[in-house]
Amino acid sequence: SPAAQAAAQERVLAALREAGPRSASDRLWRVRWVLALLCGSNTASRIIEAAESHARTAQASRTSDQNWPVFLRRLAFLTTEICGSRAGDLILAVGQ
Repeated sequence: SPAAQAAAQERVLAALREAGPRSASDRLWRVRWVLALLCGSNTASRIIEAAESHARTAQASRTSDQNWPVFLRRLAFLTTEICGSRAGDLILAVGQ
């Protein structure tokens, strides 16, 4: 049923948030793993590359704690556009 699916999804998200990584590097590996499961490894790599290029600034050439929020929003947006809204929501929840 839809209610059971929603409850199961919330349990999974709660478990992911509970053991959530703290640094941008740890978060990136977690999001990369989840994104590969959702959309496939090739698509995941391309989405991450696109989100990283958008989040780069003159001071930060790599994804870091400072530009993580910009990167995560862009990653969730691209994931939603390519893999669907549930996938984008999951990436946003896993990355926080």
